[in-house]
Amino acid sequence: MIKNIVKLVLIVFDICLLLGIFFALKFLNITITPDIKTIFIIIIIIILLMQNEQLYNIRYDFWQETYKIFKSLFLSYLIVLFFLFVIEKNTDYLSFITIYFSLIFFLIPISKRLLKYFLFKKLKLIINVSILGNK
Repeated sequence: MIKNIVKLVLIVFDICLLLGIFFALKFLNITITPDIKTIFIIIIIIILLMQNEQLYNIRYDFWQETYKIFKSLFLSYLIVLFFLFVIEKNTDYLSFITIYFSLIFFLIPISKRLLKYFLFKKLKLIINVSILGNK
C-alpha cells in the first residue's frame, strides 16, 4: 500500500513539475508556445517512458536514476521532434521544445532527489524488510 502511494505521489509530482515548467515558459513569453493539448501529449510521452525505465517502481541511487531519467528524456525529446517534424510538419515550436527539455534535463533529477529525501527520510515511508539467506 505504501509503495503504491509513493508511486502515485512521484507521478503526480512529475506531472505538476512538467506543467509548471510549461506555464513558467508561457508566462515569460520567450518563444511561441504550443497549445495545452500538445503539452499533455508531451507529458504523457515523458511519463510513459519513465515508467518504462522502472523509475516509479524501483528505488535507484542518484546516479543510476539520473542516467535512466536522461535516457528516457532524450528518447522522449526525439519522439516529440519526430512527431513535430514528420507528422505535423511544424517547426514553430522547435525553440520552445528545446528550452523546455533543457530545463527538464536539469530540474527533474534534482527535484526527484529532494522529493524522495522528503518522502523516505522525513516522512519515513520506507518498508522495513528482512533479508534471509546466506548472501
